[in-house]
Amino acid sequence: MGCCLGCSGARAVAHAPPARSAVPPADDVPGATVRAETVLAGVADAVSDRGLPAGWVGGAAAVEIDRACDVVARTLLDPSAYWSIFVNTRAVEPEGRGGHGELLVRMEQGYSFVSGSYIAHVLAASPEKVVAWIDPILNLRDGRAEFELTQVDATRCRLSMFMAADLGRGLIVRVFREAIREAMLMTPELVRTYVEQR
Repeated sequence: MGCCLGCSGARAVAHAPPARSAVPPADDVPGATVRAETVLAGVADAVSDRGLPAGWVGGAAAVEIDRACDVVARTLLDPSAYWSIFVNTRAVEPEGRGGHGELLVRMEQGYSFVSGSYIAHVLAASPEKVVAWIDPILNLRDGRAEFELTQVDATRCRLSMFMAADLGRGLIVRVFREAIREAMLMTPELVRTYVEQR
């Protein structure tokens, strides 16, 4: 997921991590109503983080890409593209397949003063939808992303994304919340740039 990790400091309460490779239910994603409102309204490049619980960072964004949706979907499922489509990526290491056939990718994101490594699960839920979730780590309790692809015409695809992460309430998240959010929401535009330049 395109976010700064390891940002929230110590936790007073820990959440039990879900079983590895557990597919998160679609209706369990905080802010899903916001995502649906933004996507269904068809507002290009709209972003919103209303409705996210405290400690969560994220929102929705959408772009039109001058390529067919199958090309965009292949990019979202290609770990070698993650260097270009997720902000502040420091490492990408494919780890094989999970129990649901999803890609397992170890990623590290962040800056020299704060970064984090996690396992991302990436799954083509359908030809029109790619979903991703993470295995929780100390400072990243949860993270979800959903990419919806809509063919506009024979050569253009609309990519709508909702992405959110539970980074807790630590000092760095409070200070850099908006910068983290903006970095996450750059993903659709970075996908467009990457796909259209190939």
